[in-house]
Amino acid sequence: MHFPQGIVYGLLASLSPVEGLYTSFFPVLFYAIFGTCQHTAFGTLSIIALLPPRSLIRKSKLVMRNYLVRVLTALTQVNCQEPNSWLPVVKGIGKVIVIYMRIFENIHKSNVASIIIVIICIIFGVIVKDYINEKFRHKLKVPIPAELLTLIIATAISKLAHLYTFGVKTVGVIPSGMPVPKFPNAELFWPIFPECLQMAVLIFFISIAMVKICTEKHEYEVNDNQELVAYGLTNIACSFFSCFPACTAPARNMILSSMGVHTTLNGIFTSIVLLLVLYVLGQLFSTLPIPALSVVIIGSVKPLLLQARSLPVLFRRNVCDGVIWTTTCLTGVLLDLPYGLMVGIATSLVVIVINNQRAPAFTLVRNELQLFVRETPGSKTNGVLIFKMCSSLYFATSERFKRELYATTINPLHVKNTPRASSEITVSHKGSDSSTVESILTNEPSRP
Repeated sequence: MHFPQGIVYGLLASLSPVEGLYTSFFPVLFYAIFGTCQHTAFGTLSIIALLPPRSLIRKSKLVMRNYLVRVLTALTQVNCQEPNSWLPVVKGIGKVIVIYMRIFENIHKSNVASIIIVIICIIFGVIVKDYINEKFRHKLKVPIPAELLTLIIATAISKLAHLYTFGVKTVGVIPSGMPVPKFPNAELFWPIFPECLQMAVLIFFISIAMVKICTEKHEYEVNDNQELVAYGLTNIACSFFSCFPACTAPARNMILSSMGVHTTLNGIFTSIVLLLVLYVLGQLFSTLPIPALSVVIIGSVKPLLLQARSLPVLFRRNVCDGVIWTTTCLTGVLLDLPYGLMVGIATSLVVIVINNQRAPAFTLVRNELQLFVRETPGSKTNGVLIFKMCSSLYFATSERFKRELYATTINPLHVKNTPRASSEITVSHKGSDSSTVESILTNEPSRP
């Protein structure tokens, strides 16, 4: 899966296919050295490829960076690298609507041969992934790589039928060999730092979530701090070899999980295969049609798009989670992915504060069976009273905790300042039996 995803996500990041292959090779190799989770397949990921810093885009004069645009323009055969393209940069509220309007205004420019290729590739992918792999998943040790088969068959047909004569654009020559290590441009550090920070947070969240799933499934533990260090060192090392930010991918992780690997050294074998691709096999895919790559992109994000079907269930289970999901999704689609991430985090914090302020608070009393139950108007206490508030105790909830505690039990400020009361409170603080506390609540003298 590293090979087809490397080519596809390299183009998705507005880079060359070979740079996508570099991002599939070097992260796997470095993570095998620094990482601790044997089921992590570090490399390219679609959502990370969609987030190049705007300053780099302006510097290279790239016109389109929106994901939907890149997918759909593969059908209309529009050159994504051409500065004078008919589809300029669209920002702000309603950008998706404006982009779709521009696309459908120029839909008549679509290449018929490209549309036919896309339809055939989609049908083939659906048959392999949604029918064969699903129906025979108990018999197949490893799922059939539909993406790789799609690219191989499309490349062979393109070369034999000379599809370039029908106006179908191809990947072109993929340089062989390894890149020369070079130090990143230090002048770009501060201009792109805020957006890189967002990408770093997103990479950590996605990767550590997949690590937790794999470790729970296979019953072993990893050090989260060491994983965070591994992600950072891997991306720092890869920055010297013309790679864009790397991250783990759910599909690759699940394949490793099903293959029964036991160490991170499985990345060494993967690196050897990718090294063979970089030196020999990559040149064989020079006639790979761009429309076939768009189908691979659509297939890779299909599970993400289908998550919208679970929204009604999410609202029924937890309204707050449904609000967070909806807010983040709409902001990311209508504005941009970085804004969606920030709005999602902010919405989560607001929901947490609101839930903590509305958390139930009550007292528990011990009944005749010596079990603690929630206090009711007719409950009788047997000397022990427990106050419970279903919320975390921190600065935002401390005042409410104290207010509810005093309202439910007793406020020390309202106790009369008498020698008897003072002595009882002092004795209670020193750890006497519960009858002293009960005497304060009932205003009766305590028993010796």
